[in-house]
Amino acid sequence: MLLALLYAGETAVFLMIIFALSLEVFHVSIAIQTYDLHELARFIGVVGFLLYMAAFAGLQLGWLCGNGILYSALNVGAAAMVLISLSTEFNLASALIQVSWISIGMIGISLRIWARSRAMKTLQLRVEHDQ
Repeated sequence: MLLALLYAGETAVFLMIIFALSLEVFHVSIAIQTYDLHELARFIGVVGFLLYMAAFAGLQLGWLCGNGILYSALNVGAAAMVLISLSTEFNLASALIQVSWISIGMIGISLRIWARSRAMKTLQLRVEHDQ
């Protein structure tokens, strides 16, 4: 019974997100037609929010690895989009969080890429040594 309630709750949340996104798409189509950059920035911020939620849900549900490049890339992309949305309605605390998130995420991605390339070089050296 509890699982059924949780599933129904997840479905309701999913439908609310879809409804909110469809409203934002409608607002953006009007914004593009009237060149309202405020609405466009707001839409980009909502897409950033959805990326944050997708990354967190993927991590919690076991679909993403918290140490993976994809998880970090989703978070960096989300932070960049939210930061863009702050260009029309600035909030210092939020901007500092987003800039920090982008910086830390980029460092993490760089370290993971460096570690992968180092592992590949080590593997190549072992293969060459064994031949």
